[in-house]
Amino acid sequence: LDTPTMLEPQENQVSGRALRRVRKQTEAGAKAAGLSTERTHDLVTAACEAATNAIKHAGAGQAWVRTDPNAGVVQVWVTDKGSGIAPD
Repeated sequence: LDTPTMLEPQENQVSGRALRRVRKQTEAGAKAAGLSTERTHDLVTAACEAATNAIKHAGAGQAWVRTDPNAGVVQVWVTDKGSGIAPD
């Protein structure tokens, strides 16, 4: 499965206050892309979990929500500067 080309971002700093904005932008992007209610819920849940992990484990991070309604595509990217999981 090919990864879609990155779309223009709506960037947010991820912190406790920004979590709601990430959720709202993800929901709006999913609806604009034509995702079903169930898929929208799944995407919002996954995006919030990723953003929450960035806050919990790295103190903060960044989230981007990109939407191309004409192609039916929504992308959510969450990054942080955490140390990651230690190798076994």
